[in-house]
Amino acid sequence: MGEQEKEFYIGIDFNDNWTQISYFRPGMEEPETVSTVVGQERYRIPTVAKQGGSQREMLPVFWRRILHMVPGLKDFSQIAAVTVNLPDLDRECVELMTVTLKELHIPGERIFVEEDKESFCHFAMNQEKELMQHDVVLFRCDEDTVSCLYLTKQPGTSPQRVEIEERELGTLPKEPADRDRRFGALARQVFLGKIVSAVYLTGDGLEGGWLKDSLNVLCRGRRAFQGKNLLTKGACYGSYLQLHKDARRYVYFSQYKLSDNVFLKVNQGDRSFFLELAEAGESCFEVNRNCQVLLDGEPCVDVWLQAPDSPTARIESLELTDLPARPPKATRLLIEALPDREGRLMARITDLGFGAWYESSGKVWEYCINE
Repeated sequence: MGEQEKEFYIGIDFNDNWTQISYFRPGMEEPETVSTVVGQERYRIPTVAKQGGSQREMLPVFWRRILHMVPGLKDFSQIAAVTVNLPDLDRECVELMTVTLKELHIPGERIFVEEDKESFCHFAMNQEKELMQHDVVLFRCDEDTVSCLYLTKQPGTSPQRVEIEERELGTLPKEPADRDRRFGALARQVFLGKIVSAVYLTGDGLEGGWLKDSLNVLCRGRRAFQGKNLLTKGACYGSYLQLHKDARRYVYFSQYKLSDNVFLKVNQGDRSFFLELAEAGESCFEVNRNCQVLLDGEPCVDVWLQAPDSPTARIESLELTDLPARPPKATRLLIEALPDREGRLMARITDLGFGAWYESSGKVWEYCINE
């Protein structure tokens, strides 16, 4: 199947209780979220039941079921990219999502996993221009607990650097009038001294028709929207932008995102060049690159780190402690860039020895290179 026929970009918002799925294909103005009832905004699909098997065993079946709900998607080979949004990221969860989707014969390079903040970033930054002129806020409330995602953009950067701060704001009382007043007061605190273009509301705790006086606070000099499917649409935009990076006007940075380009300086014959291990703005959880080099000199590996907007790089020298003494170019090293469980980028260096002349010492060195 040709690339032009891989036309479905999928976004999945996944948590322990429910899942939503959106899709985008060429010719559509924006992603569409699949409803469980035609003509109604019923987007929540109960997440895979655990009866009769572990979540690991049931997930491929669940993915197959919800993907078949996408109108017009007849074969999974039509999927250009799929992005799963999770409330939080760790290596095990990212691997679980990736491995189980690959069981549907979706190539790994077309599978992406991101957190709530990044999906909100993609959603907010792909709205009408006037809605993203200044800061943007998402208020969330499940039951009585209110939090917000506060999006800011760094001026003068190209592509524009976007950061999101998550804030826990407090709890709301049960009585509707008190709830309305309390939410209005919390929103005022968030807006104090800030210029906000747009406000988005999501979560069961903000439904029920009690938003009255607080709406005056939310809409004072800004536009407000209430929606149930912001993150799944954001993940869908993310899928498209993963394969069309030239269309991206912004870069989202978080604790999981690399702030620097990471290189090795290597020689091949008479030529010196930089070999990229990871790219700034890339999720640490998606980095999985390796190379083999011959050590020529001191027992250390120099890693070059350079911010996209900086003309200079800094060098981190990773010492290979207790490496056996060998002649120059008689030690082959495997260098891997990969995440640890917390989402930090690690360099793992393994001594492979040198064929039959020098056996491997079995030594492995690990260094964190993006703290």
